[in-house]
Amino acid sequence: GLGLSIVKQLVEGQGGSVSVKSKLGEGSAFSFILPFGKTNLKLEEEIILINPNSEIKTLRVLVAEDVALNQLLIKIILIDFGFEYDIVGNGKLAIEKMQTNTYDIILMDLQMPEMNGFEATEYIRKTLKSHIPIIALTADVTTVDLSKCKEFGMDSYISKPIEEKLLYNKIVELVKKNK
Repeated sequence: GLGLSIVKQLVEGQGGSVSVKSKLGEGSAFSFILPFGKTNLKLEEEIILINPNSEIKTLRVLVAEDVALNQLLIKIILIDFGFEYDIVGNGKLAIEKMQTNTYDIILMDLQMPEMNGFEATEYIRKTLKSHIPIIALTADVTTVDLSKCKEFGMDSYISKPIEEKLLYNKIVELVKKNK
């Protein structure tokens, strides 16, 4: 249906092509080819995961995420880290939690109903006058404006699906910097 035409537009818009192989009664296989140039950029070295038994284990994390599956995945990750956490479904609820609880860091989804991550972060910074570290979370890596995250007061950014070591390292770095 509509999904294939969207994929075709996206792939062809980047100079690629879409193909299909189909057999009656067996199904269809869709594939695409995209041209990529070589780069001279070197990947940053992966930071070694800090000992999970360190003093950082007592962290309290507030998570603002509206998708139930993402909430579950983040919950599992935070349990693995040994962190305490609260999870809410939108920015308005995150602000309410902040007013009655103390947290070391916030993981803030950008696209949520009622109050999105940008609006919630702006409120936390300007109205609550809080300097708590905030990491933006989003699955929409193609359109997210990193400068907009900074402009609204977010300290860092991580794309979904979340890579556990990267998240842990960002949390530790920001919390230590904030203390």
